[in-house]
Amino acid sequence: FGSYTRGSMFNYYLSPNLSSSYTHQWGGHFFKAMAGYQMELQEYSEEYMYKDGMLSNDIYSFDNASGNVIAGEARSHWATMGFYTRLNWNYNNIYFLEFSGRYDGSSRFAKGHRWGFFPSFSAGYDIARTPYFQQLALPVSQLKVRVSYGRLGNQNGAGLYDYIAQMPLDAQGTNAWLLPGISSSTASKGTIAKTPKMISPYITWEKVDNANLGFDLTLLNNRLTITADIYQRTTKDMIGPAEAIPDIGGIAVDQRAKVNNATLRNRGWELSVNWSDQLKNGFSYGIGFNIFDYKAVVTKYNNPEGLIYNNHTGLVRNKGYYQGMDLGEIWGYEANDLFLTNQEVDEYLRGVDMSFFKPNKDWQRGDLKYIDSNGDGKIDPGSGTLKDHGDLKIIGNATPKYSFGINLNVGYKGFEISTLLQGVAKRDFPMAA
Repeated sequence: FGSYTRGSMFNYYLSPNLSSSYTHQWGGHFFKAMAGYQMELQEYSEEYMYKDGMLSNDIYSFDNASGNVIAGEARSHWATMGFYTRLNWNYNNIYFLEFSGRYDGSSRFAKGHRWGFFPSFSAGYDIARTPYFQQLALPVSQLKVRVSYGRLGNQNGAGLYDYIAQMPLDAQGTNAWLLPGISSSTASKGTIAKTPKMISPYITWEKVDNANLGFDLTLLNNRLTITADIYQRTTKDMIGPAEAIPDIGGIAVDQRAKVNNATLRNRGWELSVNWSDQLKNGFSYGIGFNIFDYKAVVTKYNNPEGLIYNNHTGLVRNKGYYQGMDLGEIWGYEANDLFLTNQEVDEYLRGVDMSFFKPNKDWQRGDLKYIDSNGDGKIDPGSGTLKDHGDLKIIGNATPKYSFGINLNVGYKGFEISTLLQGVAKRDFPMAA
């Protein structure tokens, strides 16, 4: 007659926060201290039950069905906890100092590796507010130099339970059939416990170190502001694959344990220029321009084979990063022309084998004429490694270069119209997946 289905879901989230601050000023000195506590807890569970073959539609219950039973559930849990503090001091808005620190813990890591301390420090010096600079009577209201260094923790590289060995259960696979036993003459289907993936109980926080140098310039009665920054961001102890193990272990390559063994360095700069003015007749206007650029390089990664990370090599297995890799780089084959005639195709194929792409007999006029870069008489990706990449070469980079934005606004007595334009000066885009 029908089926019986029942399910339930439970989602619980708790996030208490406590903080306190203290401020004090004596003379030209201003001091502020703040400390706090933060916690997050998330618990989720879901379960369902299904049974078909209802005996009667009058009574909707599990016992009133006599067919197949399907049931399942899903559960997850994560929690974070942290203590933080921040200290600020400045003198006459000329000298600025700030120190902050966090002590955070995460349930994504095993006991003994859940906590990490992440400090940061910054200092500033506004030259325009000093007495000797003001005596120059220049149209400058701010000329601040800033320097900062800080460390943040990142837990997102780890799964919720990467430090726990789990054995997947398979009751539906073809290998779940059991041979008949002494008391049974027919085979039956059982449940197989598969080999668990490797784990590392030592994984912990990834550490993101940020160093920054910048300056702020404001002049012409605060109508013109210029801000410039250069920075380096280094992500240390990134979670990556561990060393390879012998095949006899029965562990697939992508099931290797994760460890904190990779480093990524990001260097960049930013520049922002803004002009705004308010006229006496109530009309106001403003224009702003900003531009930035960066480059990210993998400085450490466990890839002893030197496999090239790319989806354009023609090799399925090329999925890893490698030391010295410029993030976003595109490896591909170089072509300098099109075949104009079939005779040209035949002449080229006498000296160059292009069967890696398609059989040589299928090439015809209008196709790309790929270059045999290494001169070995064939065009292919070799082993797809740094030492043997055949005719592959770096032909571009998908990372946006010189990203910029333009802000325009006009207003009159409370009414305002604004627009934002954004663009990228250079970016290579791979046409093939």
